[in-house]
Amino acid sequence: MTFKLLLIFHLLGSAVWVGGHLILFITILPKALRLRDPEIVSAFESRYEKIGVPALIIQVVTGIWLAHFYLNSIFDAFSFRDSLHTLIALKIILLLATLVIAVHARVRLISKLTTNNLTFLAWHISTITVLGLLLLILGAGIRSGGF
Repeated sequence: MTFKLLLIFHLLGSAVWVGGHLILFITILPKALRLRDPEIVSAFESRYEKIGVPALIIQVVTGIWLAHFYLNSIFDAFSFRDSLHTLIALKIILLLATLVIAVHARVRLISKLTTNNLTFLAWHISTITVLGLLLLILGAGIRSGGF
């Protein structure tokens, strides 16, 4: 698979993942919090999950593959020897944080969502959205030669 094709799939995955979380954060979550109605978030999540999770998986796979075009090994990124290595290492760290928070939200909060833990889920959603935006920005830095 060529570099350009991998990049296209990576960007499509990013568009779905980050775009979906921006919609959730900007439109769905405020309404759910205002009405104290966890079902609003649950309804969105049940539909979004069908494309959001595959998009995240595509991003992980293509991201690892793309990193191999730049580095000998993904672990080599943690040498932080230049801006490229640093950006890739930061993306890996943010990805791991995203995965931990997303799994925690899915397993511990969304499956048992009530008005009592809606605010806690809101913090998860906010964090995942910010992490997604940071991953996008760092990826742009990789493609444009750093910051």
